[in-house]
Amino acid sequence: MKDTNITLAFVASFCTIPQQTTIGSYLTSYLPDANSSIPVFENLSGFIHYCDVAMDLAVKEINANPNILPNVYVNVKRFSDCGGWYPTVESFTGLDVGFPAVETAEDIVVRHPDVIGVIGDQWSSAARILAEEFTHSQIPMCACQSNSPIFSDKSKYPYFWRTIPSAGFGTHLYQVLKSWNVKRIALIVQDQDNMSVAFAKDIKLAMLQHGIQIVCLVNFETFFNEEALTDATMELKRTSARYIVVSGQSPFIARATYKLSQRGVTGPDIVWMSYGVPQVFGDPVELLGPDYEASLSGFISIMSMQPSEQNPVFKRLFEKFIVKAKVEDRMSMFDFANVFWLQAAYDCVMMMLLGFDALLKNSPDATPQMLASRQLQGHMNYSLFKNLSYYGATLSDMQLTDNGDLQTPYQAFYHTGKKYGSVVFGETDFAGTNFSYYPNSKPVFYGGSSIPPKDGPDIPTIYEWSANLNNKEGVVLVVLFCTSMILTLLCLYLTMAFSKKRTIRRSSTAFLIPAIFSMALLSASILLHYGQDSLMLCKSRMWLQVMGFSLLMTLLDSKCYIDYCLCLSGKSMKKNVRSTLMILQATALAVNACLLTLWTVFGDQRLIQSHSRDYFVFACDAGGYSSRYNIVLLSFNAVLLLSALYFSYLARDADAASNESTFSGVIALTFSFAAIIMIPVLTTAAPGRPAVMMSASTTWILLVVTLAAIFGPKAIMIAADQKRIQQELSALLKPRQSRASSPTKQRYSATGKGRRVSSGNRIATMSSSGSTTSSRHEKSYYLGCACASFQHKKIPWWFTDWEICHVVVVCVRGRVLLYFFGEATVRSYIVPENPQSKLAAAGVVRLYGPRWELWCHFVNDLEVGRFLERYKNITDLARK
Repeated sequence: MKDTNITLAFVASFCTIPQQTTIGSYLTSYLPDANSSIPVFENLSGFIHYCDVAMDLAVKEINANPNILPNVYVNVKRFSDCGGWYPTVESFTGLDVGFPAVETAEDIVVRHPDVIGVIGDQWSSAARILAEEFTHSQIPMCACQSNSPIFSDKSKYPYFWRTIPSAGFGTHLYQVLKSWNVKRIALIVQDQDNMSVAFAKDIKLAMLQHGIQIVCLVNFETFFNEEALTDATMELKRTSARYIVVSGQSPFIARATYKLSQRGVTGPDIVWMSYGVPQVFGDPVELLGPDYEASLSGFISIMSMQPSEQNPVFKRLFEKFIVKAKVEDRMSMFDFANVFWLQAAYDCVMMMLLGFDALLKNSPDATPQMLASRQLQGHMNYSLFKNLSYYGATLSDMQLTDNGDLQTPYQAFYHTGKKYGSVVFGETDFAGTNFSYYPNSKPVFYGGSSIPPKDGPDIPTIYEWSANLNNKEGVVLVVLFCTSMILTLLCLYLTMAFSKKRTIRRSSTAFLIPAIFSMALLSASILLHYGQDSLMLCKSRMWLQVMGFSLLMTLLDSKCYIDYCLCLSGKSMKKNVRSTLMILQATALAVNACLLTLWTVFGDQRLIQSHSRDYFVFACDAGGYSSRYNIVLLSFNAVLLLSALYFSYLARDADAASNESTFSGVIALTFSFAAIIMIPVLTTAAPGRPAVMMSASTTWILLVVTLAAIFGPKAIMIAADQKRIQQELSALLKPRQSRASSPTKQRYSATGKGRRVSSGNRIATMSSSGSTTSSRHEKSYYLGCACASFQHKKIPWWFTDWEICHVVVVCVRGRVLLYFFGEATVRSYIVPENPQSKLAAAGVVRLYGPRWELWCHFVNDLEVGRFLERYKNITDLARK
């Protein structure tokens, strides 16, 4: 007599078993032997009952073994995850079990505290709720039928494990396809089933990693209609899909395969494949059609390694089972292992109890009483059952992967077309790195051929496209980026080098430099089209484009409003207008940044694969007009654009008064036309080459038009002004052969720091009356020419407007004259002589530049007479 009792919970769809008594989800009685209506094979109730028999055999075997859990007796309680029996329960597919599954979890965790482990014979959709709750309550759960890859995430389900494989199926499927030289497949998915969607994701990832193209993806509802079948048939035929993989539950696989085969998607050149068996719950002839079995001919199933008939544990289990279930003349060994997977149910119970036994034996402080009272639950995550050295019915060495799934190879079967008959012809290795045929075994496809059909018609090789230097689109992108960035830097140089020019000062560097920065952001966004697209690049492009656009629009708003206030309003501008505008501008940018942040975090961006005739491309799909974050972001920036248009119109007459170009209106109108035309086009255009080039070209055009509108007139005015000044200086400084005696060399130091002024010929000077005299003592020297800033109290007030100009310094009769060449005129001013030096003007002029001191360079003597002849008004100024 054993001293301690522990309890396992068997959770399954017991609602398929009629005449059962329940309290909540707990079955107070289970009398399948007395219920003659339980069918074999055909109905779902048969699957539930047979798994229960296999699990019960394992419990009885442990209770009879004195070496495993000695002094511990294992009890069983059964719980239904789908409520009580109802007439249409045989069509139950595991969906919509929210409340019954929650009730089951609450019953086990709260109302039955003697349960310390759970064995689940469930649909993956139904098992998900229980797995989450049992993880929270630290109750281990082993599943023998729930093979969805979602449970392989141990960060979410550390207490869930199973005796069947799951994650990684796509890698094994690829090895089979590789051996047949298949490069293209179609994928049909039961999109209302969690397991099917998860397996489809696993398959797509494996195909992507290994270069297999999915030419057609069909998403079916569980109970699809004729319209869906028609659309799927057209798509499969349009893409010439030859190898069609179905991801779904067994009844869905059977129905989809049969219905599409009836519509012509069958023949010697078509291969249907899946990870399961195409089987319905019930009579397939009655449910589908008389030719159903024949339609399965050549169907390929890639399933986990099936038990060997030589495995003594498997043989003993099968012999006990057929007697216990009374199916000696109805169930074959193939049905037992491949249709019902009953060995997995048996191994689940065995490994669960062997894990409990190992915990007691390896933990000196652990006692059976602690085990029974849930005091050891914290030690029962999947790692406890990972490597028990268990010789199981499924495999001789049952080990779990790091995902809590059974580590096993996969086998490939072809169906004979006679009932559910199938023949195994090869297997992969454990890691899914190779596929090999069994000796003298080959697949038999539809029509009897063993030669794998071609995966499609001969078409040009489809390649992955991205903009790079190997194609013209990539070269164009680089050219667009380089030209836009060079143009941006040239505008920045123009602004900084001529920041004191009147045409630059009219716009102010406070406007021009941020405007240049906004164009730099747009230029950088062009480069982000280069290479393979990703979600990070997509979001970065949006940030650069939106922030560059909003910065430019707010700058235009501020400038146009200031122009209006200064030139057209007829009122004096208030002192705090500029600061208020800066605050509004910063607020608009902050709002845009917040909207972009919401769009980035909660938006519907996703990376999609778009196919063309000869290439496919990964592109970012931001959701278009269906995303509320896109609509809010677009609406706010549309308001900024409309405000720029309004203020440009408001200040349309200010240009004549301020002598400024009409660039504000040009820019606003250009962006408006681009928004009206290009946003709908880019939103609806298919991802690929055209979309990339349209986006990049539009950005480049907007950038060039903006910079040309702002800086084009300024560059022309500065060039004309520089040319005029150079002409003035050339005429002034052009030497004339003196009729005086031979030259006398003298040298003066302009700065006292080693720089010298070379004096040359004795030159003629002109008196104030205009007469020409010649004297050795009346020499004029040209001391230098440079750009200068005048910040000296002796400079007359009328020089304050000429902060940048060219200066000619001339020493005449011991007096220093400064001739100022502004943008339009020439002026002179006589600096009083300093007793210490005749070059007292040195203290007046402050020159810009890192290597300039007083004057930037020195040349030979200048004949002042030529200068005075041209500018006679200078003598009047000098006399005064």
